Amino acid sequence: MLLGAGIVSAALFGCAVTPPSPSVPPPAPPVSRETPPPAVPSDPGAPALTEPETAGKPSEGIKETLERGKAAANRRYRVAASNSFTGIGKRLLAKGDADGAIRMLERSVGINPNDGPGYFYLAEAWLMKENLQLAEQFNRLARIHLRHDDEWTGHAEAQLERIRVQAP
Repeated sequence: MLLGAGIVSAALFGCAVTPPSPSVPPPAPPVSRETPPPAVPSDPGAPALTEPETAGKPSEGIKETLERGKAAANRRYRVAASNSFTGIGKRLLAKGDADGAIRMLERSVGINPNDGPGYFYLAEAWLMKENLQLAEQFNRLARIHLRHDDEWTGHAEAQLERIRVQAP
């Protein structure tokens, strides 16, 4: 009722009545972009709590970690590219295109010298071209790089037997 009485008295005396405004919190003080002064340790023998001169710069450990990450990403990229060329070379061999396969497989092992299947298929390509010396050399590399894989080792050993059977 008081609110109604206020409106009536405002009408009688010609005053404007404004509704009560909700309480608005005061504006927040501006945020300082300056760094706060270093804290003073309570123990005089304690190390200072100031930031080192290298603040904002990556530490040596972080740099090494970043470099290892970049190197690992580069290795993954190289392995993926090598696998692509090996796959193309294998398909070209299946079509009987030994020269095209050799070009692709040489790119494969050039990108990733640990590409055991690349060496295996290079040996196949040279075997197809009847160059038994190169076939045996690439088979030797294939056996070195595939020695930890029993299935591939079996294929490489069988390939070596086929090379030796064709040798004069």
